Parts: sequence; structure tokens; C-alpha cells
Amino acid sequence: MGLFSWRKSEKDPEKEMSFLDHLEELRWHLFRGAIFTGAIAIALFVVRKWVMTNVFFWPLQDDFITNQYLCQLTDEFCNSDVAVKMQVLSPYEQFMKAMVYSFFGGVILGFPFLVWELWRFIKPGLTEGERKAARWNVLSMSTLFFSGVLFGYFIIMPFSIKFFTSFELVEGIENNWRIGDYISFVMLLMGGTGALFQLPILIYYLTRLGFVTPQFLKKYRRHAVVVILFISALLTPPDPLSQIVVFIPLFMLYEVGIWISSRVVERRRKEALKEATA
Repeated sequence: MGLFSWRKSEKDPEKEMSFLDHLEELRWHLFRGAIFTGAIAIALFVVRKWVMTNVFFWPLQDDFITNQYLCQLTDEFCNSDVAVKMQVLSPYEQFMKAMVYSFFGGVILGFPFLVWELWRFIKPGLTEGERKAARWNVLSMSTLFFSGVLFGYFIIMPFSIKFFTSFELVEGIENNWRIGDYISFVMLLMGGTGALFQLPILIYYLTRLGFVTPQFLKKYRRHAVVVILFISALLTPPDPLSQIVVFIPLFMLYEVGIWISSRVVERRRKEALKEATA
């Protein structure tokens, strides 16, 4: 079934949709996603002071949950209230960063609904078997995404903040950070780890499309290790411990992807065998 021969599954299952019908359908899905994301963004803008104090700036404090656990392991994280002063360097920076934070916060919190709208748009063009195979994708993608967001916030961020606040080029330099740079750092870190945790889903679809196989993934496992180590180095400060902490879950996700790829290939083999004997 071609891309522009999908059928309307809700209004008229037997009527073929034209190119313009597809554009109109896509427009409404995007519109609903934008309305939902915008509503969350407005709410986040209204409560911005509470969110900044209790979410964005919490990792800088002693009572941050990860800092408390790390303090029990090493004294370096004890008394970790860091002497960082936030500043703005332009009249409109606080307002503009509040807008940026609200938008990206709306995208992150609205991720499940956005994926659901995308699924509703794609679903009519799939066969019954493809629908059954992908019926859990919205839940899986959302779970993996929020797991990545939480991993970035509770695991990567404390190590990064500890490194950047304790590193000294020369003595006597104060940590006066631009508020916009810090907000961007937090948002990009959480959004980036959320995207990276989609690796099993990516492998699933690449396998279904025939671009990768379990044998291919196993053959190039060593290359994948190098790539994951490189990504870990990009996400973390130049500290071996934090890089290992990031590497472990990403490598585990790669191994999960190999298992998923094997399941897809095995299911396809059984379906082909069933059709051949029918």
C-alpha cells in the first residue's frame, strides 16, 4: 500500500484518501499536538518560579536526592551547595529563556500525546499485522523517553555540575553563570538523553525496513561500543566515572535492540513459512 493510498479508518474505511486529504489530515494532527503542547507550555510559564527553584536549581543544592546518595559514597559530594551566581547580560534574556523553557518543557511533557497523534496519522496506512506489531510503540517510546529524561536529570547532571563548579582554570575566578546558558544546558541534557533512549525503537524499525539484522548488530558490536563511548564523552564532563555511568545503560539498550531485532526477524521467518505452507 503506497503512502498516498491510505484509507480513512474512522470516517469511511472504504474511501481512498487523496494527497490533499492527507495534508488536511496531517494538519489537524499537528494542530492538536500544537494545542496540547501550547497548553502545557502556558502552564509551565505561569509556574516558572516554582519550577526553576524546585527542578532546575535543585541539583545545585545539598538536599538533591542524588547528591545525598553520592555523599554517602564519597566526601566530594558532601556540602555540595555550590557557589554559583546566576546572572543575565541583556534586558530580555530572562523573558526569552522563560519562553524557551516553557516551549521545550511542553514538548518533553507532551511527548506521549505527540507520539499518539503521529501514530493516529500513520495507523490507517498499515496492514492489520503491522498495526498489531506496533500497537505498544506509543507506550514503549514514552517509557523510554521519560526514562532517559530522568536518567539525564538525576544521574548525568549531578556529575556534570560537580565537575564544572569544581574545575579551576586559575584560582580566584567566580562561577557567575548566565541563566540562559544554564537553562539551555538542563533542557538539552534531558531532551538529549530522552532521545538516546529511543535506540531500541530505532533498531526495531530499521530491522523491519531491512536495513539491519541481528547478525549485523552483533558483528559491529565493537564499533557500537566506540560510538557509545564517544556519545558518553559528549554528554558528560571529562571524568571517567561519569562516562562509565552513562555508557552502561546505553550499551544495555543496544543489547536490548539486538534482542528486539532477533524477535522481528524470527517473527518474519515464521510468517513467511506459514504463508508458504498455506
